Amino acid sequence: MGTLDFEAEILRVQPDASRMCVGEDSIIHYENVTPAHSFDYFVQVERDHFMQIRTRDGYHEGVLSALFARAKAIDVTALPADCLTVLGDFHAPLGSFTALGVAPPALARCFEHGSEMLKGRGYWIFPLLAGEFDGGESEAQFAFDIGNKGRRIRVIDWGRGVPR
Repeated sequence: MGTLDFEAEILRVQPDASRMCVGEDSIIHYENVTPAHSFDYFVQVERDHFMQIRTRDGYHEGVLSALFARAKAIDVTALPADCLTVLGDFHAPLGSFTALGVAPPALARCFEHGSEMLKGRGYWIFPLLAGEFDGGESEAQFAFDIGNKGRRIRVIDWGRGVPR
């Protein structure tokens, strides 16, 4: 399965998606606008997987570029497959994010209902503030922490670390 297969499948599942350049990378962008919020999705396709970034109510291209660059500098497929990984030493060009969160496919659930080809291949990457997660959180703990009944850590809300 090659890169073009993933790109074509993402564009099939999200027909309003478009390609855009962030830094030196060409990525796929699509959005979902609801009455309450707008959600942006950014996808970087690799050979045998893809990385997705999700934001709510805006994003910063410098942070977006830094996230993809940091994630590409490591082999995310070599990280633990059953828990959240937190990588420190992340320096966003603006704001106070200090770490990168990597949720493997079991936690990320990218395109879970949209495509069998994409299911289980997507890594969700997101910026973190100091102390939001320790790493090693299980699927259940991660879902609880970002959910309404848990700590409500809004990893998709970049306003918590990037001034608007």
